[in-house]
Amino acid sequence: GISMPTAWKYSQGDGDKVVAVIDTGIKAHQQINKSLIRNVDGSIYGYDFVSDPEIAGDGDGEDSDPTDVGGDASGGRGFHGTHVAGIIASEHDFLGTAGIAPNVKILPIRVLGRQGKGTENDLVRAIRWASGDQFPGIERNKAKVSVINLSLGSPNLSPCSTDLQAAIDYAIGRGISVVAATGNEGRASLSFPSNCLGVIA
Repeated sequence: GISMPTAWKYSQGDGDKVVAVIDTGIKAHQQINKSLIRNVDGSIYGYDFVSDPEIAGDGDGEDSDPTDVGGDASGGRGFHGTHVAGIIASEHDFLGTAGIAPNVKILPIRVLGRQGKGTENDLVRAIRWASGDQFPGIERNKAKVSVINLSLGSPNLSPCSTDLQAAIDYAIGRGISVVAATGNEGRASLSFPSNCLGVIA
């Protein structure tokens, strides 16, 4: 539907490019395993910015483990962040979805927990961290991000907040493209945060 077979004749993504998927986190899956950045010990590199342990559903708050614990923690939709990562970068092995850019790397960042809930403050911190900003007690992101993907948001017409716009401006200022979902449920209007300035909706 988006003419990818034509585009694939020219490129299937650059292995030096990193897409930060800011969502429910990630679960290892055979179609995206080669795209996930790894720590020295083989674990998946990323971060969990869900600060409220009750929302997180993984037994603690913010930590360096971006694992999606699934089920209720994904809002009943089941591993949404992994699904999004698959749309972006799953291998063309005919087991399921063919990713748009299977050669890119994925940086999973968790901001949504139980029932798909999250806070704007956690989202702001995640965008800034992905873009290279430094926070006390957190190792600076070692992956050079080219794209931040936000397949999340609210269908209401909340204005883009000052803090969120500043985080997006920071990312764009570092040469990062910020993409956010819109149009769910057939709505023609921009939703939050795709209504922030500079965002590709």
